[in-house]
Amino acid sequence: MGAALGCVWFLMYFHLLFAEPPPKVRLVNGPHHCEGRVEVEQEGRWGTVCDDGWDMKDVAVVCRELGCGAAKHTPIAMLYPPVVDEALPVLIQVALCNGTEKTLAECDQVEPFDCGHDEDAGAVCEAVLPSTS
Repeated sequence: MGAALGCVWFLMYFHLLFAEPPPKVRLVNGPHHCEGRVEVEQEGRWGTVCDDGWDMKDVAVVCRELGCGAAKHTPIAMLYPPVVDEALPVLIQVALCNGTEKTLAECDQVEPFDCGHDEDAGAVCEAVLPSTS
């Protein structure tokens, strides 16, 4: 029994050390989890990404981070229902991804200075994940 318990503790510790953290990006208000307006989490709060300079390299990184397959295209966020909570901040003005990063947080970023929610970035990925609800 003692060896089994020790093995369980080792596996739990190993999982805590090497488990992937949850994504700090999500796609909202699209028809499924792999399409929608891009939102990111920074310092415990969620906000949007401006579409200034937003391109397929940026979408590829978002799709990769979410496990949603390849990037399909970069729609404007106005295709998705608008942000209702105007307190939701724009957190990134420009994401400067080269397309090989594992997460959007690894890309160089410009902090927001003149972007409103009518310029929120969108993403469409090829995979459709099953709904969690």
